[in-house]
Amino acid sequence: MARLPQVSVIVALYRESDIAARLIRRLSRLDYPREMLDVVLVVEAEDSMTRAALAAANLPPWMRVIVVPEGRVKTKPRALNLALDHCRGSIIGIYDA
Repeated sequence: MARLPQVSVIVALYRESDIAARLIRRLSRLDYPREMLDVVLVVEAEDSMTRAALAAANLPPWMRVIVVPEGRVKTKPRALNLALDHCRGSIIGIYDA
């Protein structure tokens, strides 16, 4: 039987503390073996409300938060580029929060 590839899913969040818990519940419904799934939640360093909501969410071990260091520009492409370096999967997808 063929082994499934590791899959990373990047989710960039900015000022989305109000949907964080609901987003995590929905991501938990992904139909893929947990040991092969790597969900990377990317949030800006200055976005303390979203960071606090994620910290309170009791993330499963296959989800993790990556904090984008402060910079002059805050854009989704910048956050996604930073997250690429943290992905473990051979397949990488992007989920829009």
